[in-house]
Amino acid sequence: MVVAAVQPRPGYSVSAAGKENKCPQGTYNTAAAGQKNCVSCPAGFTTLAEGTATAACFVRPGWQLDAKSKQPRPCDKGSWSPGGSPKDPSGSCIKCAAGFTTQTDESTKATDCEVCLEGRGGPSCALCPSGSFSADGGKRSPCSACQPGQTSPRGATNPAQCFAAMMPADQDYFPLSEDKLWKGVAAQSAEACAAACAANTGEGSGPPACIMYRWSDAAGCQQLQEQQPLPDSSLLGFKVLQGTDYAIYRVPASTTAGEQVGSQEAKTLQECVAACDALNTCEVFSFPGFKAAGACRMFSSVLESEYQSMVHVSGAHLFYGRTRARLEG
Repeated sequence: MVVAAVQPRPGYSVSAAGKENKCPQGTYNTAAAGQKNCVSCPAGFTTLAEGTATAACFVRPGWQLDAKSKQPRPCDKGSWSPGGSPKDPSGSCIKCAAGFTTQTDESTKATDCEVCLEGRGGPSCALCPSGSFSADGGKRSPCSACQPGQTSPRGATNPAQCFAAMMPADQDYFPLSEDKLWKGVAAQSAEACAAACAANTGEGSGPPACIMYRWSDAAGCQQLQEQQPLPDSSLLGFKVLQGTDYAIYRVPASTTAGEQVGSQEAKTLQECVAACDALNTCEVFSFPGFKAAGACRMFSSVLESEYQSMVHVSGAHLFYGRTRARLEG
């Protein structure tokens, strides 16, 4: 025979039949002043365990107390919170380590930070290298490779950022301001000349990056190669897919490629990129440097029947990949 409880113990409620039930987590009962039912914590708060006998409500796991509104709010994706505690009733959202994120908002533990940010992959969630991409990061999934003959900027986030490694000019050819900058390379055909240029990415300890090549039956294979950083160098930036990105290389100061179609002063490299974006006939720009200001000169290709020529789109030299690598490391 069950004896009806008139007054429950603290941390319990009593049913109409007189049976005691432990207060579930998120509720409490002090059993004071004849209180028979468990009391729910306010929205965004919880108790630390079942059977709580005091009005000890803390910010729930995955949330923190907003400093301005003094109301609890969920942690954003990319952070987590164990919730409030006697030492820290308000809770604190803790950011995941660099390169990592969570699958959802309201994450509650450090091990939820097991997903790579987009554009990152592998065990350490490093930026995807040139020639690969990662759309959603995944649980430390490796970066996906672009198709053969394609490249991408570092940290690419989707396959649309995989570009052909060799790009034709809108017309035929970009004549250089100084013809002596062309360097002869051993190759027996236009195809071999293109392959040799694509192979010189400028990464690691290999030879300087090939910026573009030209081939003729008379002169053979010739390359314009990138210069090492020098005080007297400037930049050439080649527009890729109507400005989707720019392949930017260092060349001797004042070197130009093509026929000039415009010029304006620019305070930053970004302003020069925007100017070339805005001018349909701009295929390549010349600018003093990555952290410089000065004349942004814009050029287009020209018709030329003597040479076959293509520009090298080196993933390591793509503008937006350089920017992301610098910002995120």
